[in-house]
This record gives sequence, structure tokens and C-alpha cells, in this order.
Amino acid sequence: MQAALAPFGIAAPRDSDLQRDTLGIDLPPGAALSRNDLIFFPGHVGLMADADRIIHATGSAGAVVVEPLADVLARLATAAGPVEMRAKRLSL
Repeated sequence: MQAALAPFGIAAPRDSDLQRDTLGIDLPPGAALSRNDLIFFPGHVGLMADADRIIHATGSAGAVVVEPLADVLARLATAAGPVEMRAKRLSL
């Protein structure tokens, strides 16, 4: 995420927990998501491509992918139970 935001003049910390704590404005749980919203999971961050799809690096694919956020949540829940997700809106 740090490298993706740099061309837009947004300085981001290296680690996802620090990015979560310093970037953007918190969205309330259940808020509609839109392009450029940041989605945080424990130890992970992705960027919404639109209201339904997330761009993120995933170990399961070994690459940066675009996939439905619902699929990511389902996969994470299967592996670890309910997943804590936090959404933040960037000012670009």
C-alpha cells in the first residue's frame, strides 16, 4: 500500500497496523464502500477497486489480485473464524 499511495503524494507507514492507525477516516461498520477505500484485516490491507472488489496481495494466489471482498471475507472466516474488518476512506 505504501508504494501504491506514494505517487499520489500520500506518505504511508510501512506496516498495515500503522497505516490503519494513521491513514484516512474511519467508516462506520456496514457503511457502503467505494473506490479507494482502504480495508484492513489483522496484518493485512487492501484497496477497494469499486463497491464490491478489493485489490490486495494475497498469499493464497501468490500475487496481487482483484477479487470480490465477499470472497476474501469468506476465505478468511473459513481459516480463522469471524474476521475483524475495518474500513477507512482516503481523501485523494
